[in-house]
Amino acid sequence: MNSRLDRILNYSICLLVFLLPIFWVPFFFEAWEFPKQILLLSLSLLIFTLSLIKAFLQRSFKILWPFDALVLGFLLIAVLASIFSVDRIFSLFGFYGRFSDSLLNLISLGLIFFSVSRSSKEPDVRPLKAFLLSGLLITILGYYSILARHSNFNLVAPSLEGLAMFLAPLLFLSLNLDFKRISLIFSFLALGLIFLIDYTPSLFVLGLTSVFLFDLFIS
Repeated sequence: MNSRLDRILNYSICLLVFLLPIFWVPFFFEAWEFPKQILLLSLSLLIFTLSLIKAFLQRSFKILWPFDALVLGFLLIAVLASIFSVDRIFSLFGFYGRFSDSLLNLISLGLIFFSVSRSSKEPDVRPLKAFLLSGLLITILGYYSILARHSNFNLVAPSLEGLAMFLAPLLFLSLNLDFKRISLIFSFLALGLIFLIDYTPSLFVLGLTSVFLFDLFIS
Protein backbone atom coordinates (compact mmCIF):
# COMPACT_ATOMS: atom_id res chain seq x y z
CA MET A 1 0.00 0.00 0.00
CA ASN A 2 2.76 2.44 0.96
CA SER A 3 4.79 1.73 -2.19
CA ARG A 4 1.72 2.30 -4.36
CA LEU A 5 0.96 5.52 -2.50
CA ASP A 6 4.58 6.64 -2.96
CA ARG A 7 4.32 6.07 -6.71
CA ILE A 8 1.07 8.00 -6.96
CA LEU A 9 2.58 10.84 -4.92
CA ASN A 10 5.73 10.98 -7.05
CA TYR A 11 3.76 10.86 -10.30
CA SER A 12 1.52 13.67 -9.04
CA ILE A 13 4.55 15.86 -8.30
CA CYS A 14 6.05 15.10 -11.73
CA LEU A 15 2.70 15.83 -13.37
CA LEU A 16 2.50 19.19 -11.60
CA VAL A 17 5.96 20.40 -12.60
CA PHE A 18 5.48 19.17 -16.18
CA LEU A 19 2.01 20.62 -16.74
CA LEU A 20 2.29 23.92 -14.89
CA PRO A 21 4.50 25.77 -17.43
CA ILE A 22 2.57 24.50 -20.47
CA PHE A 23 -0.98 24.61 -19.09
CA TRP A 24 -3.01 27.01 -21.22
CA VAL A 25 -6.79 27.20 -21.61
CA PRO A 26 -7.95 29.44 -24.49
CA PHE A 27 -11.63 29.59 -23.49
CA PHE A 28 -10.98 31.07 -20.01
CA PHE A 29 -11.33 34.83 -19.58
CA GLU A 30 -7.54 34.82 -18.99
CA ALA A 31 -5.69 32.01 -20.75
CA TRP A 32 -2.31 31.96 -18.97
CA GLU A 33 -2.03 32.69 -15.25
CA PHE A 34 -5.58 31.88 -14.12
CA PRO A 35 -5.60 28.30 -15.53
CA LYS A 36 -2.15 27.73 -14.04
CA GLN A 37 -3.47 28.93 -10.68
CA ILE A 38 -6.39 26.48 -10.83
CA LEU A 39 -4.03 23.64 -11.80
CA LEU A 40 -1.56 24.51 -9.04
CA LEU A 41 -4.27 24.68 -6.40
CA SER A 42 -5.92 21.42 -7.51
CA LEU A 43 -2.73 19.35 -7.71
CA SER A 44 -1.25 20.85 -4.54
CA LEU A 45 -4.38 19.85 -2.62
CA LEU A 46 -4.13 16.35 -4.11
CA ILE A 47 -0.42 16.04 -3.27
CA PHE A 48 -0.92 17.37 0.26
CA THR A 49 -3.81 14.96 0.86
CA LEU A 50 -1.70 12.04 -0.34
CA SER A 51 1.13 13.15 1.95
CA LEU A 52 -1.24 13.26 4.93
CA ILE A 53 -2.54 9.77 4.13
CA LYS A 54 1.02 8.49 3.82
CA ALA A 55 2.03 10.07 7.15
CA PHE A 56 -1.06 8.62 8.84
CA LEU A 57 -0.38 5.11 7.51
CA GLN A 58 3.28 5.26 8.52
CA ARG A 59 2.45 7.00 11.82
CA SER A 60 5.17 9.49 11.04
CA PHE A 61 4.48 13.21 11.45
CA LYS A 62 7.77 15.07 11.12
CA ILE A 63 8.47 18.68 12.05
CA LEU A 64 11.28 20.30 10.09
CA TRP A 65 12.48 23.09 12.33
CA PRO A 66 12.92 26.01 11.60
CA PHE A 67 11.65 25.77 8.02
CA ASP A 68 8.11 24.76 8.96
CA ALA A 69 7.85 27.68 11.36
CA LEU A 70 9.15 30.15 8.78
CA VAL A 71 6.75 28.98 6.07
CA LEU A 72 3.78 28.88 8.46
CA GLY A 73 4.65 32.35 9.73
CA PHE A 74 4.86 33.72 6.21
CA LEU A 75 1.51 32.14 5.27
CA LEU A 76 -0.09 33.50 8.44
CA ILE A 77 1.09 37.02 7.57
CA ALA A 78 -0.29 36.60 4.03
CA VAL A 79 -3.67 35.41 5.37
CA LEU A 80 -3.91 38.33 7.81
CA ALA A 81 -2.94 40.77 5.05
CA SER A 82 -5.73 39.39 2.87
CA ILE A 83 -8.30 39.54 5.69
CA PHE A 84 -7.54 43.20 6.39
CA SER A 85 -7.03 44.11 2.74
CA VAL A 86 -9.05 46.89 1.11
CA ASP A 87 -10.14 44.41 -1.57
CA ARG A 88 -10.30 40.85 -0.21
CA ILE A 89 -11.34 39.35 -3.56
CA PHE A 90 -8.22 40.65 -5.32
CA SER A 91 -6.07 39.53 -2.39
CA LEU A 92 -7.53 36.03 -2.52
CA PHE A 93 -7.59 35.46 -6.29
CA GLY A 94 -5.27 38.16 -7.64
CA PHE A 95 -6.32 40.58 -10.35
CA TYR A 96 -6.53 40.26 -14.11
CA GLY A 97 -3.14 39.42 -15.59
CA ARG A 98 -1.45 39.02 -12.17
CA PHE A 99 -3.05 35.97 -10.57
CA SER A 100 0.34 34.68 -9.43
CA ASP A 101 0.35 37.22 -6.56
CA SER A 102 -2.81 35.80 -4.96
CA LEU A 103 -3.20 34.25 -1.53
CA LEU A 104 -4.38 31.00 -3.15
CA ASN A 105 -1.05 30.68 -4.95
CA LEU A 106 0.90 31.23 -1.74
CA ILE A 107 -1.17 28.62 0.08
CA SER A 108 -0.69 26.19 -2.82
CA LEU A 109 3.08 26.66 -2.72
CA GLY A 110 3.02 26.17 1.05
CA LEU A 111 1.15 22.87 0.64
CA ILE A 112 3.72 21.79 -1.96
CA PHE A 113 6.55 22.61 0.45
CA PHE A 114 5.05 20.60 3.32
CA SER A 115 4.38 17.67 0.97
CA VAL A 116 7.66 17.53 -0.96
CA SER A 117 9.84 18.07 2.11
CA ARG A 118 8.37 14.89 3.58
CA SER A 119 7.80 12.82 0.46
CA SER A 120 11.07 10.85 0.39
CA LYS A 121 14.34 10.46 2.25
CA GLU A 122 16.24 9.97 -1.01
CA PRO A 123 16.61 12.81 -3.55
CA ASP A 124 14.35 12.28 -6.56
CA VAL A 125 15.44 13.82 -9.87
CA ARG A 126 12.33 12.79 -11.80
CA PRO A 127 10.47 16.06 -11.12
CA LEU A 128 13.49 17.99 -12.42
CA LYS A 129 13.53 15.83 -15.53
CA ALA A 130 9.81 16.43 -16.04
CA PHE A 131 10.35 20.18 -15.62
CA LEU A 132 13.19 20.12 -18.15
CA LEU A 133 11.08 18.19 -20.68
CA SER A 134 8.33 20.77 -20.25
CA GLY A 135 10.86 23.53 -20.85
CA LEU A 136 12.10 21.76 -23.99
CA LEU A 137 8.56 21.55 -25.36
CA ILE A 138 7.99 25.24 -24.61
CA THR A 139 11.25 26.16 -26.35
CA ILE A 140 10.34 24.25 -29.50
CA LEU A 141 6.91 25.90 -29.60
CA GLY A 142 8.61 29.26 -29.04
CA TYR A 143 10.74 28.80 -32.15
CA TYR A 144 7.66 27.81 -34.13
CA SER A 145 5.77 30.87 -32.92
CA ILE A 146 8.56 33.28 -33.88
CA LEU A 147 9.45 31.70 -37.22
CA ALA A 148 5.81 31.21 -38.24
CA ARG A 149 4.91 34.72 -37.03
CA HIS A 150 1.98 33.57 -34.88
CA SER A 151 1.62 36.82 -32.91
CA ASN A 152 4.47 35.90 -30.51
CA PHE A 153 2.32 33.20 -28.90
CA ASN A 154 3.80 30.97 -26.20
CA LEU A 155 2.42 28.79 -23.39
CA VAL A 156 4.28 30.36 -20.47
CA ALA A 157 3.15 33.98 -20.61
CA PRO A 158 1.24 36.42 -22.83
CA SER A 159 4.54 37.80 -24.17
CA LEU A 160 7.87 36.51 -25.43
CA GLU A 161 9.59 38.56 -22.74
CA GLY A 162 7.94 36.37 -20.10
CA LEU A 163 9.14 33.30 -21.99
CA ALA A 164 12.72 34.60 -21.99
CA MET A 165 12.62 35.23 -18.23
CA PHE A 166 11.35 31.69 -17.71
CA LEU A 167 14.08 30.10 -19.83
CA ALA A 168 17.09 32.02 -18.46
CA PRO A 169 17.25 30.39 -14.98
CA LEU A 170 16.02 27.04 -16.32
CA LEU A 171 18.95 27.02 -18.74
CA PHE A 172 21.49 27.01 -15.91
CA LEU A 173 19.48 24.52 -13.89
CA SER A 174 19.73 22.12 -16.82
CA LEU A 175 23.54 22.38 -16.82
CA ASN A 176 23.66 20.86 -13.33
CA LEU A 177 21.49 17.85 -14.13
CA ASP A 178 22.64 14.39 -15.17
CA PHE A 179 20.29 14.08 -18.16
CA LYS A 180 23.11 14.87 -20.57
CA ARG A 181 21.29 14.40 -23.88
CA ILE A 182 18.13 16.28 -22.85
CA SER A 183 20.17 18.98 -21.08
CA LEU A 184 22.40 19.53 -24.09
CA ILE A 185 19.50 19.80 -26.54
CA PHE A 186 17.54 22.10 -24.24
CA SER A 187 20.54 24.31 -23.42
CA PHE A 188 21.40 24.82 -27.09
CA LEU A 189 17.81 25.60 -28.12
CA ALA A 190 16.99 27.74 -25.08
CA LEU A 191 20.14 29.84 -25.42
CA GLY A 192 19.38 30.50 -29.08
CA LEU A 193 15.78 31.45 -28.30
CA ILE A 194 16.80 33.83 -25.51
CA PHE A 195 19.15 35.67 -27.87
CA LEU A 196 16.50 35.62 -30.58
CA ILE A 197 13.96 37.28 -28.27
CA ASP A 198 16.65 39.75 -27.15
CA TYR A 199 15.00 40.89 -23.92
CA THR A 200 17.48 42.86 -21.80
CA PRO A 201 16.46 41.61 -18.30
CA SER A 202 16.72 37.97 -19.42
CA LEU A 203 20.15 38.65 -20.92
CA PHE A 204 21.13 40.29 -17.63
CA VAL A 205 20.03 37.18 -15.70
CA LEU A 206 21.97 35.07 -18.20
CA GLY A 207 25.13 37.13 -17.75
CA LEU A 208 24.85 37.33 -13.96
CA THR A 209 24.38 33.58 -13.65
CA SER A 210 27.30 32.96 -16.02
CA VAL A 211 29.58 35.07 -13.82
CA PHE A 212 28.39 33.21 -10.71
CA LEU A 213 28.96 29.78 -12.29
CA PHE A 214 32.39 30.81 -13.61
CA ASP A 215 33.43 32.05 -10.16
CA LEU A 216 32.11 28.82 -8.62
CA PHE A 217 34.04 26.77 -11.18
CA ILE A 218 37.42 28.47 -10.72
CA SER A 219 37.12 28.45 -6.92
